[in-house]
Amino acid sequence: MEAVTRLFLVRPPEARKDGTAREAASAEAQGSATPGTGRPEPASPAAGDAFQSLLARLASRPLAAIVCSPAEAAVEWAKALSLRCGKAVHIDEGLEPANGARGARWGSAVRAPGTAEDRARVLAVLDRLAQGHPRAELVVVLHAQDIGIALARALALEAPGALALEPGQAAAVDWAHPEAREFQHAVIALAFDWDVAPSATKVQRFPGGASVLPTRQAGENGR
Repeated sequence: MEAVTRLFLVRPPEARKDGTAREAASAEAQGSATPGTGRPEPASPAAGDAFQSLLARLASRPLAAIVCSPAEAAVEWAKALSLRCGKAVHIDEGLEPANGARGARWGSAVRAPGTAEDRARVLAVLDRLAQGHPRAELVVVLHAQDIGIALARALALEAPGALALEPGQAAAVDWAHPEAREFQHAVIALAFDWDVAPSATKVQRFPGGASVLPTRQAGENGR
């Protein structure tokens, strides 16, 4: 099938040492994050503001599903998005962090390349999501290491740990259907703070090769 699936790979922001990611996510989702309420602050104000903006931006997309790792931080931040857009959260055991520590804090400096088993596990999940949701948009909340694996695969990099997102950031990736022959994986945006254009729906051919371009909607000519 010639199709791609737009995956928004999200790394949830951290809570400070005096709180948990779960408490922070609940406050963000309920809109009760005010000084003096006991809500743990993000690791940095910028991270919290960035994720608030990211929540709003992703909630406005035509999402088909929200998928997350079983890790506590991933589940709670996925729930925060779910409360904004009304989509259910699907926990995928294939995205279990490598160390199996579901409640562990994810440090901002995590850039481990992961093992061959990690890479096979993550890529199998993303292939399955693309196969089950062709031409759709999904949010996937997962560990920084696993995002690095996905980005390396999309960019055909040999070092899976070469790229990583900071807490509260997301990457937009077009993941080709496993049976696609012409569509390829592509990184569309990293740590974006703008509305990303929709995925390509067909391959446009030009002399010398083929390029994947998004199809313009009616009324968008000339913009």
